[in-house]
Amino acid sequence: MTAVLPKVAIQDANILIDMVDIDLLDVMLELPVEFHVSDFVLGELTEGSVLNAATAAVADGRLIADAFDAEEIEAVAELLNEVSGPSFPDCSCIFLAGKLSAALLTGDARMRREAKSRGIRVHGSLWILDQLLAAGALAPPVAGERLLALARSNRRLPAAACISRIETWMQVSTEEADALMAVALNEDPTDTGDGEQT
Repeated sequence: MTAVLPKVAIQDANILIDMVDIDLLDVMLELPVEFHVSDFVLGELTEGSVLNAATAAVADGRLIADAFDAEEIEAVAELLNEVSGPSFPDCSCIFLAGKLSAALLTGDARMRREAKSRGIRVHGSLWILDQLLAAGALAPPVAGERLLALARSNRRLPAAACISRIETWMQVSTEEADALMAVALNEDPTDTGDGEQT
């Protein structure tokens, strides 16, 4: 589940939100990666804790905020006109990843597709947890607990990938991992999915 770390990585807003939600932004920023964020992404952060954490990370140099000149803004606007779905801040991340030959960290499916179509390396929150575990920054049971916490706030995570990690990290059976995910998602673990309870 681990991969060679990129030298540079661009943060999308949803990654910042995920990492703050599970109290791992500071831990993630200790990885040997140069983390960047577009000033347009910073501008769309409205939640106090996420904005405060990102601003503090920029202030102490652990997160680099990239501003765009007029020519770059025009290039982002052109990209926005070419794509279907991603917003201007999203397109600023894709542009910045291309400009810096960086990986893009996002959980947004439309951004992921667009970035991959442009040859940009893309990863999400599960990959970040994998890297923190590989770096020894998290013990496996703690990684499992953080993943369950993330599943509570981010319902777009792929369930099968989450269950597999929970099973391994928390050393539980597939059934137990599935039940833990169901509880995290406030679902009935005995629901068979066909409308009947077992």
